[in-house]
Amino acid sequence: MASGTVSSLNKADKVKVVPKNGLAIYNMNIKTDISNRFAKTKVVWKVKNVEKSAKDATFKVVLPETAFITGFVMEIEGKSYNSYIKKMEEAEQISSEALAQGQSASLVKAKTRDSKEFSVSVNLKGESVVVFNLTYEEMLQRVHDQYELVLNICPGQIVHHLNIE
Repeated sequence: MASGTVSSLNKADKVKVVPKNGLAIYNMNIKTDISNRFAKTKVVWKVKNVEKSAKDATFKVVLPETAFITGFVMEIEGKSYNSYIKKMEEAEQISSEALAQGQSASLVKAKTRDSKEFSVSVNLKGESVVVFNLTYEEMLQRVHDQYELVLNICPGQIVHHLNIE
């Protein structure tokens, strides 16, 4: 690593991270375990609403071409919410009722055409934190006599603590 690069990294660490739209991704962790051509990746984002009013926090991940989702959990104020599948109309009604009661609610929609982009939004009340946990798996493809793992990292803002394993 060049000394200029180290210097710029040290300077960047001292810069205050400004939240985007009142939401700060203050921690992002990506961990992949690989065994026998099979990769299991866990993506964790910790997002804080620094405003006093509620904001929509969006978690968006672009998945590799051959990946499939095996788990998704949101943690809001210490309570875990596991994902499950409902018919669209029923899911929209459940989400609307929760929002009308002032509760945090989330609705995940997937279109077949855009199935490689996973996106979920949650209405996060003021000064609270949400932790998004996504797990996906894939069979690695051989490219030029090597297996290739592709990670798409695009949080849309500066992340104070980013860890990739």
